Amino acid sequence: MAKNNGVFYQEIRSNSKAVQELMDKEDAVLACMSDAAQTLIWLSEQARKEGLLWLEEAASGERVSKLVLGYELKRMIDLVVDGTDPEIVEDISMKRYFSRNYNGLEGFLYLIYLDGALNIQAGETPWVFRKSVLSFMPDQVGAEMDRILEEESKAMAKTAEERWCALFQEGALKTGMSAEFYTVRMLDFCISAMNDEDMGRFLREVENWDLAVTMKLLSGSAYKKIHDNTSERLRTMLIEDFECMGPVRMKDIVETDCRLFQTILKLGENREISVPGGLDKIFAVYEENSFSVEDDFSKEMKSFFKGMTNRDVQRVLKDIPQDTLTAAMKGWDRELRRLVCGNLPTLVAGIVTRDMERTDYSEKSIKDANEMISGVIRRLEDCGEVFIRG
Repeated sequence: MAKNNGVFYQEIRSNSKAVQELMDKEDAVLACMSDAAQTLIWLSEQARKEGLLWLEEAASGERVSKLVLGYELKRMIDLVVDGTDPEIVEDISMKRYFSRNYNGLEGFLYLIYLDGALNIQAGETPWVFRKSVLSFMPDQVGAEMDRILEEESKAMAKTAEERWCALFQEGALKTGMSAEFYTVRMLDFCISAMNDEDMGRFLREVENWDLAVTMKLLSGSAYKKIHDNTSERLRTMLIEDFECMGPVRMKDIVETDCRLFQTILKLGENREISVPGGLDKIFAVYEENSFSVEDDFSKEMKSFFKGMTNRDVQRVLKDIPQDTLTAAMKGWDRELRRLVCGNLPTLVAGIVTRDMERTDYSEKSIKDANEMISGVIRRLEDCGEVFIRG
């Protein structure tokens, strides 16, 4: 292919000379190339967040169409969105390049677009993508882009910091999670209890993506520990990955947490880190902080649901919003959960169980949900629609 046999870079070199001459004569060329670079970087960042299919709509927008040869960039993006093999994308694009005899500024931008489209298709990180785009640009464009990117980075870091603060507050409301995911909570307490030096050692053993996945279920104190022991750039990357990955299956989070917990155990055995009080202390902390409101809520709800026929249970469940049921079940024991889920459609039962395991509710939220369900049951009983034995 063209890039492999050097033709691509020969053309870049040839066109860059013409571009440099144009820049010495026309100030508009600098603005033109800066717009092209910024647009490519924007497409890369948004594609990583929204997915490749989003690019099809973006490529038809005004921001791309107003670029020099913007329609050619759209053609390349369309090929990428269609899932065309990268070599075929390159082959088709280079054929158009030579058949239309692009050269000078147009030729240079066309090749930059091609390189950008292929890097987007390859899923390059925004940081690498920016470096790749700027590596082609003349010094004047690079300096201008560096200035713009520095301003954006400061704004991004500030925004990232605000999002981290929101995580602290959100995590602080987490009072616990299902005891079925013991390792998840153990990891949370280990991270929270480690000193900064040990935390830094642990983070060097962890992949960024795994850390972002495990953050889905961490508490506020664990978020803060990670935040305080990572660089500004890494914090920005982590919060972007955390928000871009969207919903994650509980199974994947638990598997990731198990790996990270094993890493802590390995480092502890090798005396590379030390958890204050040892792991026995961590286990004790877990027991002290375990979520223990199940018995209170389960007892009352059992007296209702066990005293009803399946038909009456199903009647009650029809009047309970799904999110209310999910929150209430967080405070129930397994026996009561099985009783209720057995009277739900299979699909609904699966969704409720998944959401219950994935979401942590405060004790107040669980209490409010149970009180609402209790009110629904008493109302239906007063109306004679359900009957509760005993």
